[in-house]
Amino acid sequence: MPARPRIRPDSRTFSALLGLLAALPTFGIDMILPSLSETAAAMHVPTAAMGAAMAVYLLGLGAALLVYGPVSDRLGRRPAIVCGCLLLIGGSIGCAASRTLPHFLLFRAVQGIGAAGPGMAVFAMVRDLFTGEAARARMSFVVLTVNVVPMVAPTLGASLMDVGGWRLIHAAPAAATLVTLAAIPQIDETLRRAPGPAPAGILGGYVGILANRAFLSHALCNAAAAGAVFAYITGSALVFIGALGFSPSAYGLVFGVSSLSVMSGAALNGRLAARGIGPRWVIGAGLAGATVVAAMLLVDALAWPPSGGAVIAAMEQEATVLFADIRDFTGLCETLSPGEVAAFLAEFRRRAARAIEAAGGLVDKFVGDEVMAVFGVPRAAPEDTDRAVVAARSLAATMLAWSCERARAGLPPVRIGVGLHRGPVFVGTIGAERVEFTAVGDTVNVARRLEQMTRTTACDCVASEAVVRSATSGEARIVAVQPVRGASVVLRLFAIALAP
Repeated sequence: MPARPRIRPDSRTFSALLGLLAALPTFGIDMILPSLSETAAAMHVPTAAMGAAMAVYLLGLGAALLVYGPVSDRLGRRPAIVCGCLLLIGGSIGCAASRTLPHFLLFRAVQGIGAAGPGMAVFAMVRDLFTGEAARARMSFVVLTVNVVPMVAPTLGASLMDVGGWRLIHAAPAAATLVTLAAIPQIDETLRRAPGPAPAGILGGYVGILANRAFLSHALCNAAAAGAVFAYITGSALVFIGALGFSPSAYGLVFGVSSLSVMSGAALNGRLAARGIGPRWVIGAGLAGATVVAAMLLVDALAWPPSGGAVIAAMEQEATVLFADIRDFTGLCETLSPGEVAAFLAEFRRRAARAIEAAGGLVDKFVGDEVMAVFGVPRAAPEDTDRAVVAARSLAATMLAWSCERARAGLPPVRIGVGLHRGPVFVGTIGAERVEFTAVGDTVNVARRLEQMTRTTACDCVASEAVVRSATSGEARIVAVQPVRGASVVLRLFAIALAP
């Protein structure tokens, strides 16, 4: 005789499992919000591009619900939960391992598809097992969980990011999913009805539902409310952290306070229902109020646009800055047409960016034939300077290989000069009408001066003493002791050999 499951539907453990199932979809939405700016910097894309990470997750979540529901009605709730959990674990691991935005978005979609399984099953399980007051109590607990988790998830995500960076955040949904998988064998299958209709019948049911005017009116109301909520969820981190400079922890608190408003609305709805005010009046008043407020915000945005004042949302941290510039760029291009110059620069930038990013650097900007890169942004590490030296040597090797290719075509070689300096920089979103993510400060200015000094010192790479002291490998020889424009003290300057 098989052993009876240890988790009974009337137990507190079962209620906790329902709460965990309901919380899994929200982990992928709210917990990653504080990390969007850091993730964008790590993948070398604009912060605004990370809004797509929320969009693809929600699209996967919503589309998968149309499949999980009918499938669970035929096969049971437990298979839907297990399938969704496995997909969620795979998507979380993929997100943590992603190096490019397209790969990250792909695994975010997998996360959303996986999270839909547990998220759908929890409501179906309550409907299967409970009726009357018992069902209302369980459903209230589930709704409470769905509202409470968004209040704490951003703060928890910020804490994980402080410990191990943005990639560690994706371990949280994977860990919660593993706990769910361990608990599922301890419960009975809750589906007691006969298998659901065939696929053709399911499609017919969807057609009938979409033709129902009552369903459409309520669905549109819910979509309008949910659209406003998820627009805030998608954009709030980019605004508070990326534009206003809030720390991830502070943003978590702001988001938690915002979630209180949703809970307050739910509490108010309960009080109105207790006084006999029907849902038609409540929905109508809510839609009218939301429409008025949205119209006021739209009028404010159109009538009083931003004044164009400076936007500064930066933090100070230690970093190593690299500048590289093509030697005799004017001589190389004096016989080229404008189109050929553009093609030459495009090829230089492609090769330079690949060398810098392979060494773990962040390409800050290209200006003509010059490239600026930062090492230690967005998160500093002890090996930042070593990576900058590796990048400088990789740049030299890349230009040498390119020069060999050009020599076979009868074209002159391409040589570069590199300047390296280490010190405090301000990193963040800076600008007025045009806003960009960049690093600024005296350290940046000095690094550029050192690159310019490669012409007068006959060195391929000039580095400051701060770089030489921070690096753990590489030979350097002193070439000058002199003041550098942009530095407040006299600097000892060193030449670092770029050739092997």
